[in-house]
Amino acid sequence: KNLNLIKSYEDTIGEVEVYNIYDDLKGNLWVCTLGNGLFRINLNDKTIKNYKNSTSEFSISSDNIRDAINDSNGKLWIATDKGICAFDYETEKFKSYSKKAYERNTLIDNSVICLFKDKSGLIWIGTSKGISTFNPNTNFLHFKSDPYDYNSLSGDSIYGIHKDDDNLLWMGTSEQGVNIMDGQKVKYLNTENSNLISNKIHDITGYKDKVFIGTNNGLSILVKNGENYNITNYTTKEGLPSNKIRSLFIDSKGYLWIGTNKGLAILDTNNNKIIDITYILDEMGVSDKFIRAV
Repeated sequence: KNLNLIKSYEDTIGEVEVYNIYDDLKGNLWVCTLGNGLFRINLNDKTIKNYKNSTSEFSISSDNIRDAINDSNGKLWIATDKGICAFDYETEKFKSYSKKAYERNTLIDNSVICLFKDKSGLIWIGTSKGISTFNPNTNFLHFKSDPYDYNSLSGDSIYGIHKDDDNLLWMGTSEQGVNIMDGQKVKYLNTENSNLISNKIHDITGYKDKVFIGTNNGLSILVKNGENYNITNYTTKEGLPSNKIRSLFIDSKGYLWIGTNKGLAILDTNNNKIIDITYILDEMGVSDKFIRAV
C-alpha cells in the first residue's frame, strides 16, 4: 500500500547516492546523500525538503552528508566531509563545527564518517584520522593511532561504532580490524589474534551479548562470555547475498538486517539463521541492490 508513496519520494528526490538514513523519532526521515545534501522526509504530512550548502552562514557546511543523529536534547547533528553541523528544528538553521588550525577545542579531522551517541549522551565522531568525542557543554577529546603508544588506536579511519551493555566501545577500522576501548585502555581484535574474518570493517553493531561485525569478507558474530568471547563467521555459504557487507541494523525484535553490495538479508539472532530477501527487491523492480543503509 506504500508503493505509490515510495515512488513519489523517488520522483521528488531524484537519482542520488544515498549514504545513510536516520529516523529521528519525531516523524522525520533524514536522507544523507553524497553530493546532493540532506533530505528531510516528513512522514506526517508527506513533504520533502532538501538542505544544501549555500552562501548563507547558517546553511549546511557541505553537500556530502554521511550520517545524522539526535543528541540528548533533541538537536540534530550531521556528519559531513567538512566537519559536523548542528541543526535547530525551530529556526531550521545550521551551526558548523570544523577542525581549525592552532585551536585545541576542535575536531580531530573534518572528514567525518559516522556518529554514535552513548547512554551518557556523549557523541563519538568517527573520522578518517581518528575519533573525537563531543559534549555540547564540554570540550572535544581525541583518540588516534600512534606507533609509539601501545594503548592508541590501531587505525584512524573509523567506519562503525558500538557501545555494549558493559560500556565497552567497539570501533571498526577500514584496514586494521576492531578496536575495543575500556575506559582509556584499548584492545585490538584482528585476523592475527582472533577468528575475525577480515580486518576491513564497514559497519558494527550489537545486541545483548553479541557484537556483529560487517566486513569485506563476510559477517563475524562475536559472542561475549565474561572477558572471553567466541567468533563465528558467515559468508555466502551460509546464505548471504554477498560477502561484501556495507550496513548492519538491529530492529526492535532482535533481527539483524544485513545490507551488502548485492542485496539484503536478515539474521534471526535467536538461531543465527540467515534469510536472503533480495528477491523482494526483484519483485519491486529495484535494479540497484547495493544496500548502503538500513
